[in-house]
Amino acid sequence: MARAPLIGIVDSGGPADQMAGARAFDVGRDGPARPDRLGHGTAVAAVLRRAAPDAALRHAQVFDDTPVTSADRVARAVLWLAGEADILLLSLGLAADRKVLRAACETALAAGRCVVAASPARGAVSFP
Repeated sequence: MARAPLIGIVDSGGPADQMAGARAFDVGRDGPARPDRLGHGTAVAAVLRRAAPDAALRHAQVFDDTPVTSADRVARAVLWLAGEADILLLSLGLAADRKVLRAACETALAAGRCVVAASPARGAVSFP
């Protein structure tokens, strides 16, 4: 029997009972994750729990109190998760294609990881 996948979620954090092993990626430093103050990562985790109840979830927190982040923070989160997660879920998008994020996603793909990113149904293109 195949093992359940480990899904890495790049978002605002997750529910308190799923934050063991989670990390926060802040400007200039990385460290332990804090409570999910936006609730988006928690909502994404709930959807994944229903769709894949046996999957293990790992959270990489790239948002604080506002839904604003940087390509550098997201790239560091992607590289961290690429070391262990089978699937990386980026339920976010950036307005511009940034080399640092592109390189991080390429590294994850080269390591055999599946990278899934949000895309708007209408409007401007988002990256990665």
